[in-house]
Amino acid sequence: KIKTGKNTPDGVIIYSLYGEKRDRVVLVRQYRYAIGGYIYEFPAGLVEPNEEFHEGAVREMYEETGLKFTPLGMTDESCATVYGYAEGEISKDAQEDTEEIEVVLADREEVKRILREENVAIMCAYQLMHFLRDEESFAFLKEEL
Repeated sequence: KIKTGKNTPDGVIIYSLYGEKRDRVVLVRQYRYAIGGYIYEFPAGLVEPNEEFHEGAVREMYEETGLKFTPLGMTDESCATVYGYAEGEISKDAQEDTEEIEVVLADREEVKRILREENVAIMCAYQLMHFLRDEESFAFLKEEL
């Protein structure tokens, strides 16, 4: 990236709403050796070679949660944040044996509790604050800047 000047994301972070009313956010609670405990995060992972970001997000969401993901938009950072909607039944069938992941479908009250009481990855915390306050969660994707 330094040599070419191109900023091609090689990972995805998935901010997804869930439910008929889209009033819950999909989180994973995962053990991280670096902090010696559990942390709440958005589902995330690496984009495979020759895979588009949206494809990587759909695959990673399924692998970590068993849910079907419909992408709406994304950022263009080194790790792309992909926004969209999840549906289906939670499953651990596609998780790797080395992953210790609990899927959490958090409504606004649970998000408030998590932010007050739990370890939360900074990017996830920032987006969860928007989830609590924004009337329409993905309105910024429609706005022209």
